[in-house]
Amino acid sequence: MFVGFQAKSLAVLGGMAPRLTDKLMEIWAFFSQQSDRPSRDREDNALYRAGYGMHERGTHQGWIRSGSLYVKAEKHPLFTTAIIATFGVAIWLFAISAIQS
Repeated sequence: MFVGFQAKSLAVLGGMAPRLTDKLMEIWAFFSQQSDRPSRDREDNALYRAGYGMHERGTHQGWIRSGSLYVKAEKHPLFTTAIIATFGVAIWLFAISAIQS
């Protein structure tokens, strides 16, 4: 299971167009992992002892989403299929009514 749609989409893109994915990651990935904050001391990390205050999330100051629609859809495949089928039928009925008028 992939965590989030971004992980799944990059995996699919990497399978379909690996060179394009490499180029996109060269442009985007390095800069997205940089911060203006100075790093913590080497001794202040979880390599030598337990982490900092039992936090369950990191110290990233950027945009953090608490949940993922993709993960929810993966956990409930029947519900997801029913919703997609409902939208598909609605679009199909809309297309038929547009053609007839």
